Amino acid sequence: MIRRLHVVWRRARRTGRDLDAVAYAAFVAGGVLFLAALTGALGPSLDAHAVSTHSARSASADRATF
Repeated sequence: MIRRLHVVWRRARRTGRDLDAVAYAAFVAGGVLFLAALTGALGPSLDAHAVSTHSARSASADRATF
């Protein structure tokens, strides 16, 4: 999406077209990425490390046996 905006921007600059639509699209794309990063939709989850280090086999070994 960013690459497509960059191509449209460059083509519009060469032809001398009005860049308002491209600026609005870039603003919306930036806002979506900002909200995704702010909400944690991008990047690793907070519990990713805990799941990978604790397997089902070790769960039975962790339980106390009487």
